[in-house]
Amino acid sequence: MQAPGPDVMRLRVGITEAGKNIPVLDNLTAAIPTAMVLSKGKKYIGGTEAFVGEATIEGELTDSQTGELLAAGVDRRGGGKYAWKSLERWGDVEAALTYWAKKSRWRACLLRGDTKCEKPEK
Repeated sequence: MQAPGPDVMRLRVGITEAGKNIPVLDNLTAAIPTAMVLSKGKKYIGGTEAFVGEATIEGELTDSQTGELLAAGVDRRGGGKYAWKSLERWGDVEAALTYWAKKSRWRACLLRGDTKCEKPEK
């Protein structure tokens, strides 16, 4: 349904931040032990490791008739640090978007009462 009505919710989602990784430096900091320590320190302080891509998404769910806020959330994901991953600059952001899509599908499946819902891997 595309119009307000009983038992209809409105979902608004926005990507509020997306940053590409720096592939060569990402791979080097994963392969060199001292650089890896520094990268882990950056994760501890800032939430993501050095030179990885990251993305933030925000969403809200409202009653379509009254506009009452039913749920809201924000999630931020940063790329993983492992040696010799893809050299795509936006690969980490794409992985975050794929994860959010799968997680949304899983939660909708659970809300429907389905028993064969596939939970996404982190």
